[in-house]
Amino acid sequence: MAVEKCDLIDLAAPYWAGEAEVVSRYFSGPRTPETDLHWLRAQAFKETRHLRVLPPEMQEVYWVSGRVPDHPEGHGETRKLAEEMKHFELIAALITSLSGHRVTPAELLSLDEERKLQELRAPYRAGTEFERILIDFTEGGGGSMYEMLTRVQGGEFEQRIADAFRVILADEIIHGPGQIHALARFPLDEESWERAREMVVAIGRQRLRMRNEMFSFPLEDERIAAIEAGEIEPWPSPIPLSRVQ
Repeated sequence: MAVEKCDLIDLAAPYWAGEAEVVSRYFSGPRTPETDLHWLRAQAFKETRHLRVLPPEMQEVYWVSGRVPDHPEGHGETRKLAEEMKHFELIAALITSLSGHRVTPAELLSLDEERKLQELRAPYRAGTEFERILIDFTEGGGGSMYEMLTRVQGGEFEQRIADAFRVILADEIIHGPGQIHALARFPLDEESWERAREMVVAIGRQRLRMRNEMFSFPLEDERIAAIEAGEIEPWPSPIPLSRVQ
């Protein structure tokens, strides 16, 4: 087993647990249709990232037809876009059930901490193959938010949340933590792995703040600091580490 690669899971797991705690605290406290719309619209915005990088005219085609027939970067990106927009449509259906009308692009929420997260990731997305795979590894926060949302209980709406995020969870585990297998193929030196570890921690911290803002700040600043200091039970790896060779 490649210790350095599993190290990345160990570094990320407390932040994944922090994201789960955000969701748990939100659903155990007072919430309203307005606060539900807030996090759903923010998550829906995140799911449209692959669409938003396309030229405006191609975005318009999607919003009219529900598809982008000729993606400029080929079949692989077409597949990624289709999957992310599948997630968007699942979340959009939840928004519609609360708002009473079909979701428009103008309704989606681009929050401050989300913008900071994407600014942090941007140089790595434009970097080496290793950096791009490492960014993919950090996607989805280990699936912890999605897993927690599959456990939501209550009435019919809560069941619809759980059903939608059960579908999303299955995809996100493959695209996020599942990338640890691809990372394990890179024979990098210790300096490179140290940069990778720093990157995982920086993104984990920013993701925690992003989720806290998305769910209307259920965690106080002191709790955020405590999680960053390791005062939390790490989220269990969704990937069998014994198979990381």
